[in-house]
Parts: sequence; structure tokens; C-alpha cells
Amino acid sequence: MMRYKLELSYAGTDYSGWQRQDNAITVQQLVEESISLKLQEKIIVVGCGRTDAGVHASKYVLHFDTPVELPGDFIFALNQILPESIAFQNMSRVTNNFHARFDALKRSYIYRLHSRKDPFKNQLSYYFPRILKCDDQLLNKSVQFLLDYESFTPFCKTNSDVKTTKCKLTEALWKHDPMDDSFEFHISSDRFLRGMVRLIVGSSLQVALGKLSIGQIEEAMQAQKPLPYAWSVPAHGLYLSEVRY
Repeated sequence: MMRYKLELSYAGTDYSGWQRQDNAITVQQLVEESISLKLQEKIIVVGCGRTDAGVHASKYVLHFDTPVELPGDFIFALNQILPESIAFQNMSRVTNNFHARFDALKRSYIYRLHSRKDPFKNQLSYYFPRILKCDDQLLNKSVQFLLDYESFTPFCKTNSDVKTTKCKLTEALWKHDPMDDSFEFHISSDRFLRGMVRLIVGSSLQVALGKLSIGQIEEAMQAQKPLPYAWSVPAHGLYLSEVRY
């Protein structure tokens, strides 16, 4: 058997996340169906992680095994089958012990917001005009202290089945482009909890709007208890942007 690593991107608007489900269309399902069709064998792919319904990925990594050596135009052939919202970019042969999920050392996400109504950003960025009332320095102050913590229970969905809430954050940064008043939140970690990034973004916005204090977040982090309210932002502003091995 030979193992291949593939990189792809997708707009998650029309899908119920990455992971295959019984009663919903997912990215994994369409990817597996397209590869299986081309190779004329049942293929199960292993992805670098889950993304929730509506979340996008500008770089997603997967691997799968096959006894067949893949031709050089395999990615082109897959892209001819897949919908426009899913696109493969790269393919490489890897050792049989490579694992797209467990070998990942760092994952990065970007959350995008825009303050001016823009029909071309629908479902690709969160329209939030009140962000212009937020102070850039306060936005960053509300997230940078999180780098000092190792466990993130306050930013984990309550119905999550995770066995540990430990994560090693290496970046938490807001960026503001004054040319069009768009904002991006960048975050990197070895792993993420379900809904974690969207909860952090939402809480940060509430701090900058004066509806939540940094002290309240610090108290919740020290006690590892939920925040007073789950200020989660919509899924369509979130992108998995990088996976490093």
C-alpha cells in the first residue's frame, strides 16, 4: 500500500462540516466519493481535523492509502469532478506512518469580519458594523493574555465530548485594515476545542464593546468554568488557514 498526502481548500457554506455524517452532505463525503470514483475502489480519507458546519478551509490536509500509484494529473482529474466549492492544490507521496491528524504540530485559523455591507463577502466574512466602535488595542489586550494558559474550558462548547481541554496557544492577534475597515483575528495552537475560536472572537468583541471585562475572562480561565454567556460568532467568518507538520 502507498500513502498519499493531499492539500485542498473549500468554502464550507453548503456543507455540514468536514466529517462524514449519515443525514447531511459533508466535505469528507464528497472528497471520498470523488477519489473512489477515480480509483474504482472504496477510499476512506483521514483529515487533519474537524471543521463545523459553514466553516471554510483555505488549507486542509488529508491522507489515504491505495495500492495504485497515482498519476501526475490526479488532482486535475479530481477537480473536474468536485463542485466549485472544493479544490485540491497539492499531492505528495508520504511514508506509511504519516498521519494527517496526529502528526500535525500546529493549526492556524483566521476569523474575518467586515464593517461595511458588501454583497461579495456574504457567507465569507461576518458583517459586524459595530466593530468600528471597538478599540484595536483593547481587542488585542482581550486575547493576548490567553497565551499564558494551558486549559480552555471557558471556550469549549458544553456538549463537547473532548477528554481534555488543554491547548498550547502560540498566537492570538487582531489585525485591522483601515483601507476598507476589515478585521481579522489570527490564532494558532497545537489543537483546538470544538467552537473554541468562535467563542474567543465573540468574547473579545464583547470586551471591546464594554459588555464583558477582561477580569471576568481571567476569572473564568483561572477557575476553568464557563463564561456568563456563550458569545459565539457565526461560522461563516472562520477559516482553517494552515496546518504545519
